[in-house]
Amino acid sequence: MKFLLLGFVCLATICPLFSGCDQRSINKSAFDKAQPEVKQIWEKALAASKSHNYLAANTNFVSLLQGNITPEQLVATQDALANLHEQMFAAAAKGDPAAKTAVAALNAMATNGIHHGRVPAGKPN
Repeated sequence: MKFLLLGFVCLATICPLFSGCDQRSINKSAFDKAQPEVKQIWEKALAASKSHNYLAANTNFVSLLQGNITPEQLVATQDALANLHEQMFAAAAKGDPAAKTAVAALNAMATNGIHHGRVPAGKPN
């Protein structure tokens, strides 16, 4: 997992150097007809992402990935999470304190066997 996060850091650092590296388009309407609880998590994740609350956004997107969502919602969530990580790692590379804190927290979670904010089965919270 450490290598995956390191790969994201490298990608986010190198990506802006190439013009073909644009953020993915997110199908924000994928959750329009979702159950209210699911739609609420999606909206909280988008709001957190927009306000650069990286850890909250990451936690909410991962929560959606672990739930019962449609294939269209899955793609939208994966795209949104990828965009979040690109933004977070790019901001961290530029010295943004909030982004650096979020990257460090995700790295610590990965080091401790917690993947994307989820505790694996058999591990204490």
